[in-house]
Amino acid sequence: MSVSPVCVRMERDRNRRRMTQVNVGKNEGIESALRRFRRQVSQSGIFADLKRLRHFETPLEKHKRKAIARRRQKRFRRQESNSAMG
Repeated sequence: MSVSPVCVRMERDRNRRRMTQVNVGKNEGIESALRRFRRQVSQSGIFADLKRLRHFETPLEKHKRKAIARRRQKRFRRQESNSAMG
């Protein structure tokens, strides 16, 4: 079974991070532009990736990290569904 090139391209793009860019308005202060930049960087996950890639991660550590993330997502979904019901 072959994978179409479009699907492969989407997979690669999903793992790639884009450069964060903030355009400063004509009458906008540098403080507000810097605040917007920091917010975009934190939402994009750039610093989280840098921290994670700072040291080599063994396959066991990677598996543990992903399992913890799955548990966290599962817990959040369960809380979300309980709050929607009641």
